[in-house]
Amino acid sequence: MTNKQFRICAKINRKWSLKRICKKYKLKDHLALQSAINPLCLDLSSPLDDDSRVFLDNRSQAEFEEARRDRFFRRIPVMLSVLSAIASIVSALIALGALQISSADVLGHTLSFKEIIGLFPH
Repeated sequence: MTNKQFRICAKINRKWSLKRICKKYKLKDHLALQSAINPLCLDLSSPLDDDSRVFLDNRSQAEFEEARRDRFFRRIPVMLSVLSAIASIVSALIALGALQISSADVLGHTLSFKEIIGLFPH
């Protein structure tokens, strides 16, 4: 399923009218909408006038739900990586702060950040 098909199916799932979906994606009518989401199919059991809501057939609805679930689960590792990177940075800053405080006890003066990382030795 392409990104455009996914976005159109999301609008259909939110119960947008045919007129609103066609206007949003610059489509002429329900036939152009059907060709835009091909191979998915619209449910043609109800009449399609401009103000009627559009529905996907059962197979297409199931495929859309699967694509939505897959997109959600693909984001989980990314979110975990970002959270672990933030936690690593915070823990490194805490460790540097603790080292700076403990240097006052050992050396009699606090070390600057540059001295701690070794760019300018004391």
